[in-house]
Amino acid sequence: MELDFFIKGRETLFGSEYSYQDSDYISFGVPYDLTSTYRIGSRYGPRAVREASGNIELNSVVNPFSSIENLKLHDLGDVIFCYRLSRMLRRVYNVVRLIISSGKTPIMLGGEHTFTLPAILAILRRTQKVTLVILDAHFDLRSEYLDLKICHATYLYHLLRRAKSRGWEIEVAVIGVRAYDKEELDNVESFGVEYFTAPNVVREREDIRKRINELTEDKMVYLSVDVDVLDPAYAPGVGNPEPLGLSLLDALEVINSISPSASLAGLDVMEVSPLYDKGESSLAAARLLAEVLALFSMRRVKA
Repeated sequence: MELDFFIKGRETLFGSEYSYQDSDYISFGVPYDLTSTYRIGSRYGPRAVREASGNIELNSVVNPFSSIENLKLHDLGDVIFCYRLSRMLRRVYNVVRLIISSGKTPIMLGGEHTFTLPAILAILRRTQKVTLVILDAHFDLRSEYLDLKICHATYLYHLLRRAKSRGWEIEVAVIGVRAYDKEELDNVESFGVEYFTAPNVVREREDIRKRINELTEDKMVYLSVDVDVLDPAYAPGVGNPEPLGLSLLDALEVINSISPSASLAGLDVMEVSPLYDKGESSLAAARLLAEVLALFSMRRVKA
């Protein structure tokens, strides 16, 4: 298989043993954190999330009659590590391109948030349009950060800039944001990014659920979750923790408001840094993954 050039196998997500050919979802890890500017350690995220996923029940808590027990998932392992960021970006791009070309849905485990950039570019290259729903404490909309052009704090700026230059349609909603600067607010306006702060999510719950449903209706949706969207009380093991965040139930409520008519183009869960806690963040990430997959699997069956 061409993907073998990019991937080496390790533990499997949720202990899945389905073959690539028989699966609907294909997961892979990106163990890279060399542009991290606060706390390194997200390179260990993919392994930690896999380990946590093997120690939770597979039923949904939020949607009690759904489960991922029979989810057709194949875990490729991790992208082969390379120090050079440009090569890692290209490898992730090629992995996602090959997964979607075989009619399957990619699930990426990070690693730093930078790699959402090549994943979305691979999808846009094929579809020319996507709705990007991001749960994150930060906009990641700087043009440059600490002399780094492409990094975890700039990926969304460069994604939107490239999409615009190529005439691709991309709608973006950032949910749970609470840490940003003036440049990012200017870029929010210039790119037309819709956003809801963490206090908004708590105080205006019903209005935001309704808006997310409208935004994603009949759309191809890519869901990207930076685990720092959660308050450090729930997920202390992340690269850039920010107080006053969401609870896991808050985040899952947001995700459940994605329209039933939406299709899932892809999913990533990024920035788990297990060095800084006793497994809480990895468990939160694994539970979030289980809930998202149970939700979309339930909807697929009903359709």
